Amino acid sequence: MPTEYEKYLTKRIRTYMWGSDTPPPIAMNHLTRPQNVGGRNILDLKAQNEAISIMKLKKLLDYSGDCPTASDTAIAIIMAAIPKSLQEKNHKDNSISNIFLQTIYMKNRYTSRALPNEIRKTLNIGAKYNLHLDVPKLSLEHKIKLPAWHHIGRTPGARHREYNSHARCLRTQHKVETISDLIIQEQILEDLTHNIENITRCECHNCKKYRKEGCTHPNACFNKASQILNDIAPKFNPQEDDHLLSEEITKDDRAVTIKNAIGPPEKIKIFNPDTTTKGSIHENLQIFTNPTKCKLETVRQDPKTQNPPDITAYTNGSCDQNSDKNAKASLGVWFSTNNPNNIGAPIGKNIIQSNNMAELLAIHSVLILTPSKARLHIKTDSAWAIKALCENIRSHTDNDFINISHANLLKPIVNKLRKRARQTSFEWVKGHARITGNEKADHLAAEGAQKTNPQKVIFFTSPKHNYMGAILAALSQRDAYKLILRSTTQKTKE
Repeated sequence: MPTEYEKYLTKRIRTYMWGSDTPPPIAMNHLTRPQNVGGRNILDLKAQNEAISIMKLKKLLDYSGDCPTASDTAIAIIMAAIPKSLQEKNHKDNSISNIFLQTIYMKNRYTSRALPNEIRKTLNIGAKYNLHLDVPKLSLEHKIKLPAWHHIGRTPGARHREYNSHARCLRTQHKVETISDLIIQEQILEDLTHNIENITRCECHNCKKYRKEGCTHPNACFNKASQILNDIAPKFNPQEDDHLLSEEITKDDRAVTIKNAIGPPEKIKIFNPDTTTKGSIHENLQIFTNPTKCKLETVRQDPKTQNPPDITAYTNGSCDQNSDKNAKASLGVWFSTNNPNNIGAPIGKNIIQSNNMAELLAIHSVLILTPSKARLHIKTDSAWAIKALCENIRSHTDNDFINISHANLLKPIVNKLRKRARQTSFEWVKGHARITGNEKADHLAAEGAQKTNPQKVIFFTSPKHNYMGAILAALSQRDAYKLILRSTTQKTKE
């Protein structure tokens, strides 16, 4: 929609709402908020048009076999219209291969007249909402496929090495485009046939090959490749060992979980802590990230220990007058008879008083009280909580928890679950069915309801394990619109 139409229609909506052309008493961004937070749920035309542009950006970054032909054309147009400051440097050799996976995109707002208006608008909307590959953990496959030049994971303060003579030679004569190509060049230094004592006259196969291609100092180029790799931050560096540390659920995890089951083993859910990127690398690009909190270190679980203990905990949440303004919720956690970690308490006054929130807070309490090195088996009568944490968590994290009202509690729970050294399993148990642990937890929750708690609940989380942003490839226009409104609201508060 043209900007002038957007402004005109927004003004007509405001006039209709207040019956006057005079400045309204309440800002439009307040009216667009949902009714449950004091707004009137009025359509924000600017946000809606930006959401449409985000969907176009999603199509632009669709590298699957079903991608629109127009996407390839648009990419070609974008590559032909790179900023003028870079055109001179790229006249003889091209260090820019995929701007969305290079620092080029993050550094520029697009104003080039060579770009059609729609493409320029699409690029700028991605830059505005910080489109970036800020994932917790990159797979080795994705690390080596990243462009070697203008690397998004370069360590802060590292020298820019894109345009010195050896870097140019690596691109033009050695044909280096990706990190994988740099690794091949570096490994030549370890070749036993390579003469490091007389590098100017080395007659090894690789030196002869690159001299023939026009390289005058092959050994210097091999060393330059090594320097560039050393400048890459740990999360993006393929030489780090994080890809060897598997976070996937193993057969042993399942066997131990079955051993500690009290019902049908097939109904037990194990939380999957794996955050490694999968699929195409472009399918992992995130939007609505916070550039000031981008992490350059890989997310890792706590270190494992041998012969971990098994701990079983029963949780229960209850709420008197649920869904009422006078509701009062409480939680119960039971480990074993006379265990000092058994809890019966009301939930904090800053938490929404509801049954589901009490169930989640009980699980959160267990995670705080249980050592990370222990295998944890949680028994709860809340099928909703198990589904939210074990079945729907991928969709919740992919859209940055925009569609769930319990995000303020789900996020710290997921944070702790991902950080734990050992697995966490969840088993649904039927309430009031004379299951000892469940009955004890229910009794503790009832005791907690009789107490008063004026304190607020404060969540302490590991910054490395916090999820930031939404996965662009998984985003719908509806969710993009909601995220834009949330982003606008957050900026207004700041």
